[in-house]
Parts: sequence; structure tokens; C-alpha cells
Amino acid sequence: MRYRNHMLVNLSAGLWLNASLGNTGAMVLSSVFPDIVDHLTLSERNWWKGHRGLSHFWLVYVAGCAILCISIPPQLTGYLLYFTLGCLLHIFMDFLTPMGVPVFTLRERRSASLFKTGSISETVFALSFFLLTVYLKGRGWLDTQLRC
Repeated sequence: MRYRNHMLVNLSAGLWLNASLGNTGAMVLSSVFPDIVDHLTLSERNWWKGHRGLSHFWLVYVAGCAILCISIPPQLTGYLLYFTLGCLLHIFMDFLTPMGVPVFTLRERRSASLFKTGSISETVFALSFFLLTVYLKGRGWLDTQLRC
């Protein structure tokens, strides 16, 4: 997925969850975190071989969150949980593309192949999710809140 679409979907999820501004910000920032890790750690020559490897393995984020939750001040736990949720949502959205992501092991990627990265259908999907969220929010149908 393109960065703008990752950000739009994560913003929508923050609205859907009635997250605070800070927690929604954490989700939007984390919406591109796995790709930034790849940009910082992979060379151009190894990009296609290594992209969506360890940085896109959901278990890394769940384990990291669990470890950090016991070692950081309680005031930061909410931000960490929303940041982790944003990373997991990024990984899920990449799962919807043909390239896929590692699900069970790092050696094998799985994919739902709903749309190709950078395609108009990807943008329509992200924009539709955002517009649906804004509509439901405006109607007062999204009054739940994830408490952290």
C-alpha cells in the first residue's frame, strides 16, 4: 500500500475507536513505521528480497509491545498500545496486496490479493473506509472507546 493510504486507514481506525488526539497521532505515525524500518535497514539492492520480512511480521510487534508494557511508565502505555495497533493495521493492509506478508513464518508470505499496491482500487478502498468512518461518526454510531 502507498503511505497516504496507510495513513488514511489508520486515521480512520483512530476515529472509529474514538481515540484521543495523541493516540490517533500514534496510530497515524505508526501507519508507515514497518516501511520506514525497511528503508533504514535495507539497501536498494536488497530491497525487494528483504521488504516485508521481519519488519512486517506481526509477532515482532506483539512481543515488543508486551515487553515494553512492563518496562515503561504507565502514562505511556496507551500510546504504545495504539502505536502497536497502528503497526498491526499496516501489516494487515499489506496482507491485502499480492506481495503479502509473513503470517506463520518469516520464510512464507501469505496474501489476500484484493488489490495491487499503488492501484486506483487501493485508493478507492482506503478513501471509502475513511468516508464510511466519517459518515458513521457523524451519525453518532461510533460511540465506543478503547480505554488505555
